[in-house]
Amino acid sequence: MISVSVRGIEKLQAFFKSIPVELRKLAVKTGSEYLVGDDTHGLKHMVPYKYVSRASAYGETFKSDKQRRYVMAKIKSGEITPGVENRTGSVSAGWGYKLQGAGYGSTISNSAPGAQWVYGDDSQAKQLGMVGHRKMSEVIKTNIDGAMLAVRKAISDWINVKNK
Repeated sequence: MISVSVRGIEKLQAFFKSIPVELRKLAVKTGSEYLVGDDTHGLKHMVPYKYVSRASAYGETFKSDKQRRYVMAKIKSGEITPGVENRTGSVSAGWGYKLQGAGYGSTISNSAPGAQWVYGDDSQAKQLGMVGHRKMSEVIKTNIDGAMLAVRKAISDWINVKNK
């Protein structure tokens, strides 16, 4: 499992502190939803498929003869087709958030098997980085401004509804 706490992001944290307490729950929920994202942005956004061989990433094709036999058996059975996109979407779909502290905090996480090798700040596999997958902190950093815009819009919409 891989997770990040929104409270640890200073820019967003400072923004949340600058808004009235009664709107913080809305801000946390909206900001978390934006950072988790969808097919176009955020953590759920998948990079386009690109083939990168293990040999170019690690200097060797297989770690052991046992691994080579396993892969060759999967190729023979048709479960693996080298150079062809085999993505299931499970890591992308695994992103979500959980509100905490009565809605004043949030934890974004991904419990899909292998998520740490795709997005982990300290555990990303070299080959996946070469494919183009960015680390979780990089994705969040580039989406903070969009999250703040989404929060401001949600607050503005809430105020407009309240004033009608």
